[in-house]
Parts: sequence; C-alpha cells; structure tokens
Amino acid sequence: MIEQQPWVDELVQRATAEARASYVPYGGVGRGSAAVFADGSVLSAAAIENASYGLSMTSETCLVARAVAHGHRDEMVAFASVATGADGQTSFVVPSGASLERLAELFGATPLVALSATESVSIAQIAPTIMRTARSSTRPPNYVEPAPELVALESLDRDDPWPMLRRLARAASTRAHAPYSSFYVGAAGVAEDGTVVWGCNIENAELGLTLCSENVLLAELAALTPNTRLDAVVTSCF
Repeated sequence: MIEQQPWVDELVQRATAEARASYVPYGGVGRGSAAVFADGSVLSAAAIENASYGLSMTSETCLVARAVAHGHRDEMVAFASVATGADGQTSFVVPSGASLERLAELFGATPLVALSATESVSIAQIAPTIMRTARSSTRPPNYVEPAPELVALESLDRDDPWPMLRRLARAASTRAHAPYSSFYVGAAGVAEDGTVVWGCNIENAELGLTLCSENVLLAELAALTPNTRLDAVVTSCF
C-alpha cells in the first residue's frame, strides 16, 4: 500500500455526490466513483440499477464509459469508489471483478484504487491476474469526424433534433473501443431538459463485459442530469 495522494479528497467528494444521486431503487445502496487523469481532469459517475439484474451498471463501469466517451485512453492515474446507505454514512468500496476487468482493458493495471483516506493500492495488487491492457483500436486513416464535444455545442432544434443528433452520434463513434470487431458505434440523445449526451461502444476481451453505445450514453446522462428521461436517441455505426 502507498500513502494517499492529494487527489483523494476531491475524488471522494465527487464520488459521494454521485452515490447520492445514483439510480438504485432495488438495492438501496448508492454507489459513486471518480477518477483523476494524467492531464489533471476529473470525471465521476453513478451506479445505475435495472429491474433485470444483469443489465445493472456499477459506478466503475459508468466511469469507464464516460472516460472513453470523453477521449481518455491509458491516462487514468487513480480513482475512488464509495457507497452510501440509508443512514447517510459513506464508506470506501473495492470494485467488483467485472469492473476491474473493464478498467484494466482500457487503463491497464497501474491506476491506484483508494481503500481509505490514507491508503491506496494499484489494480494489479488487488487482482494480480488482471494485467491486460487494451489492444490497439485503429480506424481507417480517411475516417475523420469532429470531436463530439464540438458537435454538442451546436444549436439543437427541439422540433427537429435528428440532423444534429446524427452528426453527434457519428462523431461519438470515433471514440469507440472496438479492437475485436472493428465495428465502431456511436449514440447521441437529448434529454427532456435539453441536455445533449453521447456514447460509444466499448468492447472487452471478455465478451460479456462489452458495453454498447447506448449503455455509455446512459452513464453520461446519469452523471449530468440524474432522474431525467431521454426524448430522442440516434445510433450510428461505421
């Protein structure tokens, strides 16, 4: 174990806010995660439960989804995950094996996991057998699209959102991690409050851990505007 780094306080604050806003109507235990990247940026995400248990997404899974959709690859320095109960108490939690697999696929086994306010370990120390790093995910050299962040700044016609959403979905597909199928998919949507979100597919060497672009879009929606419904969604593949 290593002594905790200065980032822990901010990560815990961000993760706690996500845990309290997470969608957990079945388990009742809020879960949130936050990570710091090499450029100093921080992203956070909340857990999303589903009536069909296997479709639930942990906060770490949603964190991976948001990181990839926002262009982060091999850049995660550290992250923290917390749980909040009905009594409002917050505690550190260790990611599940499936979540660790997803993290290792994209970011390797070196990111630090906060175990407490003073201690952290690497993914490799928690799960020594998970040493995988992502396979190269390349696209044809002539495949050029604007960054989805730029497309999302365009004006959205609420009466006819489809042209803008189609452009955004195609731009989002450039962020896809699809080294196994080379099938790049992007999704874009607008929520009832006007928030625009996007996602891309994220493949995994363990096929069952692959996330579709709509999963990633939902992770983004839950982090930006909790408990808000989507009005429209478009999916684009390349």
